[in-house]
Amino acid sequence: MTGFILLGAPLVVVLGCLFWVLSFSKEQERINAERWKAQGAR
Repeated sequence: MTGFILLGAPLVVVLGCLFWVLSFSKEQERINAERWKAQGAR
């Protein structure tokens, strides 16, 4: 049980960080697109 926690916890943290980074980059993409539109480019 302890081994499972020691191996599983870092994995869950890494996956959580990856998911957060991916969703953050998607949100940033959307904001950038809105900014470009507001400036009248393309």
